[in-house]
Parts: sequence; structure tokens; C-alpha cells
Amino acid sequence: MNRLILKLSLFLAYLVLMLVLLDFNIALIIDIKLALFVAIGTAILILIDKLKGYENTQLKRRIRWHIFMTGCITTFLSQLSLLVKPEKAGDLIEMVIYNFLPLFYAAIGIIAVDLVVEKEKENEKGDRPARKARSLDQYPLTPREKTIAHALMTNMSNREIADKYFISENTVKKHVNKVYRKTGADNRT
Repeated sequence: MNRLILKLSLFLAYLVLMLVLLDFNIALIIDIKLALFVAIGTAILILIDKLKGYENTQLKRRIRWHIFMTGCITTFLSQLSLLVKPEKAGDLIEMVIYNFLPLFYAAIGIIAVDLVVEKEKENEKGDRPARKARSLDQYPLTPREKTIAHALMTNMSNREIADKYFISENTVKKHVNKVYRKTGADNRT
């Protein structure tokens, strides 16, 4: 939640800075065409991932990256258009802000996704029954296996565990299998 508040704060600071530089002319910040480029580009990247066989949980993790990449690509293309048609370059500040609007729209999308994901996490926490702390000390687990076991007990996926502890998903699977074998468990629950 703290990261989300930080993102929102940075986004609002950026918005205020743009408004100050543009003499509070909000019409210069709104460009439906550029926002649609970012949205359509993101949808295309998600569709490609879906066709590749990614599941919805994997897509949720990748959507922020897709939004960011689409914003970067659209920003690059708008910069490129200035090189091709320099006569379109007007006031320097307006030009720079206009050309970086796709990243601004990407930031809006990323924050929206983060808000949805945060709300889903809160709902999941409310739906799960409270678990009593289980002692893993009674099992012959290595320190890393205990770490993985604790992560499993919080319902983290293999990908989330891999990302959190900077190890491969394959390594996580090996640790999970060892935890199962040593504790006598045959599934995550």
C-alpha cells in the first residue's frame, strides 16, 4: 500500500508540474488520440500474451509492463514525428509536455491497475480464514526451505516467490517439492 501511495504522490506532483508549466491550461494535457494509442497498444500486447498461453494471473503481473512499454513506444513515435515535421514544433514547453503525454497516460493506467490489484489483495485477505502460526521447526528444513514454506503458507504463487527472493521459478519448484517431501504434505493447502 505504501508503494501505491508513493506512486500516486509522484503522479500528482508530475501533474501539478505540467499544469504549472502550461499556465493551468488542462486542455493541453488531454489528448484522446494519444490515450487511445496507449490503450490499444496495451490491449494488443495483452492479446499476444493470451495467444501465447499466459494465464490470467500471469497477465495481471505483465499488464503494468505492457502499459509502460506502450507509453514509451508512443512517446518515441511522437518524438520521431517532430524530426520528420519540425514545423509542428511550437512552444518548447508545450511540445515537450505533449510528446511525453503517452507516458503520463501510461502512468494513469499503471496506477489504475495497482488500485485494482490492491483491492483484490484486500478482498483475498478478507476471504481467507485466519491461520494459526505453524511451527516449521519440527521438520528438518533448511533455512531456505523454511522461507519457501512460509511463503507457501501465505498463498504466494511460485512466480511471486521467485520474484520476491530473486530465484528462478524452477528453483522454487525444487524447494517446494523438498518441503512437501520433508513435511509429508502433498499440496499447498
